[in-house]
Amino acid sequence: MVENYQDLYQLIQQASVLYQQKNPSKSFEVTQQENGSCSWTEQTSGKKFVFMLAKLGDELKIGYAYFEPNEQQPDWIDDVLASVVTAESVCQLVDYDFS
Repeated sequence: MVENYQDLYQLIQQASVLYQQKNPSKSFEVTQQENGSCSWTEQTSGKKFVFMLAKLGDELKIGYAYFEPNEQQPDWIDDVLASVVTAESVCQLVDYDFS
């Protein structure tokens, strides 16, 4: 369960290992920023996701933003309860075709 930014980074790292196992031909980079947020950038296509934490009342949420290749502004932003996010669900999100 994600409760802080270190947990978030570990979750995204777990997802990256799982994703690489299922998609060995895809190349990507996972990094953690100084503010704790994590980014996942697919090297081939340039699509990027940024994951962050937000506390809304008593609920902890994971926010995520999708960036089209070479764009500075996100194309799509949403959030989900942190308690329901898994490595598998991150892989599904990253693999989704947003076009």
